[in-house]
Amino acid sequence: LFSYATIQAFAEGIKRAGSDDPAKVAEALKNGTPISTVVGDVTFDEKGDLKNASYDINQWHDGKYAPIAQ
Repeated sequence: LFSYATIQAFAEGIKRAGSDDPAKVAEALKNGTPISTVVGDVTFDEKGDLKNASYDINQWHDGKYAPIAQ
């Protein structure tokens, strides 16, 4: 799912930039506006790093994608 979310964020960057030029896409993603993805909203800071990044271990269970209990 994270790979798909990455493609969603990149596609939104292209849309916002109005171009597929990598520098323009990167700049368009750095504005702090959330991007809706399959793993939730993601936001990038002025350096291009994810804000509030969290990493969970999940599994498919009974047809649902859920965190593994600790």
